[in-house]
Amino acid sequence: QGGDINAWVLGETATFDGSGSTDADDDDLQYRWTFSRSGKDVETIGSNAVIENPNQAIASFTPDKIATYYVELTVYDGTEVVRSSTNVINVNTLPEGHVNTAPAAIIGKNWYTGTYEIEPSSGVSINTDGYDKETSSAYSLVREWSITSAPDGYDIDAANVELTGVAVFSLRFDIPGTYTLKHKLSDGEFYSEIEQDFEVLYGANNAPDAVASTSTKALNFMVEDTITFDASGSTDDRDHQMSAFDWVLVDKPDGSEAELVNADTETPTLTLDKAGPYSVKLRVQDALGAWSGYTDRLTVKAKSENNAPISRPIINFEYDEEQPFVIYPTVDPQVEDWDSSDAALQPWEYQYLFNTGVTFSGDAYDPDGDSVVYLWSLVNEPQSVAYARTKNMCLNGYLVNAQGEYKTPQELYEYVINLKEWSCANVAISPATEGNYELQLITTDGMSETSPVNISFPAVYRANYPTLLLEDDYSSEINSADTTLSQSDYLDRQLIFPYHFIQLSSFPVFDNQLVFGTSQMIKRYQLSAFDQDYTITNLQAVSQAEGGYQVSFSGLTDGQVIKQGESIFFELIITSPDEKPDELVMSTDMGAFTLVTRDNQAQGISFSFEIAEKTGWTFTYEPYIFLADCQGCGVFFN
Repeated sequence: QGGDINAWVLGETATFDGSGSTDADDDDLQYRWTFSRSGKDVETIGSNAVIENPNQAIASFTPDKIATYYVELTVYDGTEVVRSSTNVINVNTLPEGHVNTAPAAIIGKNWYTGTYEIEPSSGVSINTDGYDKETSSAYSLVREWSITSAPDGYDIDAANVELTGVAVFSLRFDIPGTYTLKHKLSDGEFYSEIEQDFEVLYGANNAPDAVASTSTKALNFMVEDTITFDASGSTDDRDHQMSAFDWVLVDKPDGSEAELVNADTETPTLTLDKAGPYSVKLRVQDALGAWSGYTDRLTVKAKSENNAPISRPIINFEYDEEQPFVIYPTVDPQVEDWDSSDAALQPWEYQYLFNTGVTFSGDAYDPDGDSVVYLWSLVNEPQSVAYARTKNMCLNGYLVNAQGEYKTPQELYEYVINLKEWSCANVAISPATEGNYELQLITTDGMSETSPVNISFPAVYRANYPTLLLEDDYSSEINSADTTLSQSDYLDRQLIFPYHFIQLSSFPVFDNQLVFGTSQMIKRYQLSAFDQDYTITNLQAVSQAEGGYQVSFSGLTDGQVIKQGESIFFELIITSPDEKPDELVMSTDMGAFTLVTRDNQAQGISFSFEIAEKTGWTFTYEPYIFLADCQGCGVFFN
């Protein structure tokens, strides 16, 4: 209230009303108005505006600078935090009779180090901020840079000539010592200027990075809990120990008297005395005295009541005694040189050299909207077990860091392969030893835990498979992805009955890859009978109508018997008509416009069969033919 949000007048008070917020349970609401977007503080450089009554239903602020302000409302009912959409106020109009003021020049830190130190001969870019109350863009102002003092031997005059007319300071310094930089900022009527010393030295210090968390990583707690914050994740490029910590409690619930205890240590504590959100910020100092900036707000919730999360873990395939997980050959663990110029494969192709694995999905949610922490553990495994590296492994938050504990991907994977506990939502393992495996999942919202849920599966070497094994041969005459995949022995070739695959638009068959009037193989599979004979029944290849694409099996017939100990390959064949068939184009009426899109040109096509000796063991494949050149596709306004 108070003006046009797209043409707000500088100095006019803006009023915000959140009293229309409601709660389904009629709980009393707490209000928080902040300059933020999606929970992250937004700083407007040069503005000293503050929100009046930020903890009330109705709040206001008076903009003191031409700028865009983001004002966000958070409401809390003791159980759930709900953020409204952010209010955007564009302050871009000067009031009548406004008197111009001088802009403010700023010299920030070295972009590369985050300090006022510079490495000799390095590319230097200084944080060259500045602002004017009467304009939203500092770049509409005129900047002047100069060096006023430098070590002996440095040519100040030549440097200042080079700085003429530049907006962003960027020079290389070869001579160690102290340099004084001057920044002058003018709006055409008034100006301001400022000087700042920079130290050029070998081994210039980089500012540390502050990382704030709770000791348990949880963000939800009950009233009267005492929680511990943790800054141990903070890092420094030279692995320096942090010499100082500065935690600030920036928000707490209405009526709370909570205060941080030992706020200048790595692990301060806070007793949550009222239901509501508590927010902290952190900055850290390294051993050489450089401070990081403050982190974004870390917000925890204290609740007066809680609903436990609900966990529904699943495994990617339902392996059992009849269809156990197949252990394939183990990939050479030294395939980390994919970025080498003489690598045999392209970088994206190396993902296919990971071993086949078993993937578990936690699939949990919380009725209160609280964040969920996953606690996976391996509770049963064979003796003398070995594991291999697979895709989508949970790294438990560890990263490759040249200055850290794991300096190369190889070191990290050698550690992660042998983990028995994980904190990711999804976990993947690649057993290299026959036997039974069992994983257990517990989820928590920080206050309540779910009961343990166990998922088990058997694993065997291929030669010991107990029944009929279906495998993808990754062969195709018209699918480039299969051509690449077929080069690897380590892929997840095993498929599980019932098998029903619907090809989507990722890696489809493109219609311009089809040769009209000819037959081409789109997929090849392998069937291997280990324990008995198996019979193919109800084999069907469903084609389109005359003039469309026709399909057939090759190497497999209805009633065919796969003898015990025998392996056969069969292919899915598509025969293109002599002429390009009519395009199957989908038109969707969107009201104001019609969306005409490339649709699947293989509609109606399918391959299927059943295994007579096993109820429910079926095979179905539905291809996707992508229309490469769709005439008349696009958006058409009605």
